[in-house]
Amino acid sequence: MIGVNQKASELPLTPQANEQVREYNQDFAKSLVEQAQILAYGEELDDVSARHINQAYNIITKRPKRAPWQRHFLFFGGTITGSAVLAFADAVSNDKKVMTVVSAIFVVLGVIAGILGGLRPGSD
Repeated sequence: MIGVNQKASELPLTPQANEQVREYNQDFAKSLVEQAQILAYGEELDDVSARHINQAYNIITKRPKRAPWQRHFLFFGGTITGSAVLAFADAVSNDKKVMTVVSAIFVVLGVIAGILGGLRPGSD
């Protein structure tokens, strides 16, 4: 039995689809060369090597994934901040000084956790 992927790969492209593929390939090739040139220029070299092309390809195609700890920090930071803001508002309106301070601390901690969780992947 022929697999679904093999069957799908046998489907012909329409002329418009072929043209679109050519355009995307040209755009990708231009982006790839430009990125490789930037890398070579950054190293103060006179020409672009295959290594630069490979690095450029990795930069363009590989989207860094957020680490699990970042996802957790982002989730819990948002949750803590949202809950603490409500508690802070309630404490201030009811003139509860200790609760106001405690909830303010949690607001700050939640914001810090959210910021840490929201950092771009790969930025340390």
